[in-house]
Amino acid sequence: MKNFKKIASAIAALSLAACMVAPVATMTSFAATDVTITVPNDGVTYSYEAYQIFTGVLSGGTLTEIQWGSGVDQTSANLLSDIQGITVSEAPTTPFSGKTTASEIAKVLSDAAKTASDAEQPTKDLEITKKFADVISKHLKATEGTSGTWDSTAKQIKGLEDGYYLIQDTSSSPSGAGEKNSGAKTRYMLEVIGDDADGEKAEAKTSAPEVMKKVKEESLVGDATETASFAGDDSYEVGDGYNDIADYDIGDDVPFQLYGSMPETLNDYEHYYYKFTDTLGTEFTAPAQSAIKVYIGSEDVTNQATIKVDDHTITVEFTDIRALTLASETLTKDSIVTVKYSAKLSSDAKIGIPGQRNKVKLTYSNNPNSEWDGSNTPEDTDTGETPEDGVIVFTYGIDIDKREETAGGTKLENAKFAVYKLVDGEKQYIKAKDGKYTGTTPTAPDTESGTTETGLFTSATGDVNIVIAGLDAGDYFIEELEAPATYNKLNKTIKVTVTATMADDRQAWTFGETETEAQKALTALTVANEQGDVTDKAGSFEYKKDDTITGSTDKIDGKADGYYEDGHSATDQLGTVVVINNKGATLPSTGGIGTTLFYLGGGALVAVAGVMLITKKRMTKE
Repeated sequence: MKNFKKIASAIAALSLAACMVAPVATMTSFAATDVTITVPNDGVTYSYEAYQIFTGVLSGGTLTEIQWGSGVDQTSANLLSDIQGITVSEAPTTPFSGKTTASEIAKVLSDAAKTASDAEQPTKDLEITKKFADVISKHLKATEGTSGTWDSTAKQIKGLEDGYYLIQDTSSSPSGAGEKNSGAKTRYMLEVIGDDADGEKAEAKTSAPEVMKKVKEESLVGDATETASFAGDDSYEVGDGYNDIADYDIGDDVPFQLYGSMPETLNDYEHYYYKFTDTLGTEFTAPAQSAIKVYIGSEDVTNQATIKVDDHTITVEFTDIRALTLASETLTKDSIVTVKYSAKLSSDAKIGIPGQRNKVKLTYSNNPNSEWDGSNTPEDTDTGETPEDGVIVFTYGIDIDKREETAGGTKLENAKFAVYKLVDGEKQYIKAKDGKYTGTTPTAPDTESGTTETGLFTSATGDVNIVIAGLDAGDYFIEELEAPATYNKLNKTIKVTVTATMADDRQAWTFGETETEAQKALTALTVANEQGDVTDKAGSFEYKKDDTITGSTDKIDGKADGYYEDGHSATDQLGTVVVINNKGATLPSTGGIGTTLFYLGGGALVAVAGVMLITKKRMTKE
């Protein structure tokens, strides 16, 4: 801008300010033979070629004696009519009307740039310069019209003659699919560059949207406002309790939200394609299409989106998001698109590590110079993809191991249990089927007619424990309703607490597909009970991310007898609760010597009592 202002007051024919943004070409006036282009550091391989639009005598940044350059196809029948047909929003609305020569057309561009500079307005994004670049790009000569050679190492186009150039980004889009800018190209730019001993310099600016996925964790609701950040932006407030990690019961409806930003260069696009592709883990049941809601800011735009649910994939598509009809919002580079839905955690859920991963990506327009008109899906070469972002959902479980006298004693059959949790102070009895949690009921189980589906659990011999997999973290209570024959029933309720420790308040976690990444999310898991009396011992289980869980049956060091660790594999993290029963006292049977002694002792007592009664009466008479 400083360079432009210095030149603008002295120009006779042409001075064009820097105008470069997101996908494809640039117009620049050069005094030097080389131009260095600063390209984005986003993992994409960029390349450029230059087309001479105007030639002339360049001095002090001003081009005089202007003629059409070698890069323009002057034989094109529509060259002048297309330029003359350019319309802009400010007067004159048809600024090139009646202009037929290169110098006349250059003067229109120069005057517009000078007016903007005098008014201290930004000149990079002038409507007239962008539209001129779009039109002239359609009238370039083939390869022979290019000048200079692109040096990918030096990031320079070398060997340019004096003139005014359109520099075109020829990067193979979307060569950076999954990278930050995903091969987004550099927009046509118009720029005046003064004499520079080091050669001319231009900065290629690209921009792409970003995407985030969040899951709601009920235990965080109301604690604090949750925020998340798109790269390089200020924190964005997400829904209450939404973050990267959560835990739920099997059967719960788990709320998810997707957030998509807009590119900084949104205004460079006449039409803009925008599509979420959200992939649920196979452990979830996808929502109905009608249950998915879409917003721009606070405005509901669900009816203007194309929403599809295919097995575990959800797509939300705007063929041209710039064409939306908005009542209360305005689509800008700062707008956020939000998608909201819930998915049910199914009985296929994995217990503990590795958890259930869910991910999302965005497909978007990345070539503002494309001729695509927004009426259908653009070509792949005009779209890019963001890196995937995701969340992880965990669920846990307990198993009840019924044994005789000690933790290592014989397993007992036919003990009957109920397991409940407290919801708003009321008992809700756990139900399960085939070892998987199926919900709760407020009705206490019936020991005579109950089944596992009504909350009654019966112990068995052998290696079969009572397993309840698919539980959220929290407190659970085990009641023994009926003891095995000849054994005493537990005289108190066992409280079991499942505690999960999440990474950095469940917010700072980087999505990854490996078990190691899951261990970074769930850093520790414990399943432990409160200590009871000698007949009420129960076990505990503890997992930490660096532990090796081997299935040991050793007692935990320092714990009282009866505390027991029954380890499970890292993919079967159930906390075993060992419940101990002691046998009742046994009386001797009828006819045994013990009974005879009772009879003899009783007879003797009766005889003594009779003698004492007779003696007392005689003494009274005397």
